Amino acid sequence: MHLNRDAFSAFLAQRRSVELRLSDSKRRQIAIGDIIEFVSPNHDVLSVAVMGVVTYPNERLAVRSVGHSRLGCDSLLEAAEAFRLIYELDRRISTPVVALSVRNID
Repeated sequence: MHLNRDAFSAFLAQRRSVELRLSDSKRRQIAIGDIIEFVSPNHDVLSVAVMGVVTYPNERLAVRSVGHSRLGCDSLLEAAEAFRLIYELDRRISTPVVALSVRNID
């Protein structure tokens, strides 16, 4: 799963423990106990174990329920803005969001 530099660094430093993604067919197959590889823009790899999977009807509820600190952000506004920069408005409105709680295994 590809991450931007800031997200990858936050997971690596264990300042972040949840990844939010639109709930597409690939994400719906992820289950507790799965191993995911996060890949940085420099192709560094961090292996994480999935500890929890929760699906929310929209990104607003996902960000509020998960909380900014678990997303590696200083505020809810920062967390919501980071998600909005990645996905187009029409996809955010019409697609549920999955919250993947993870822990580093490297």
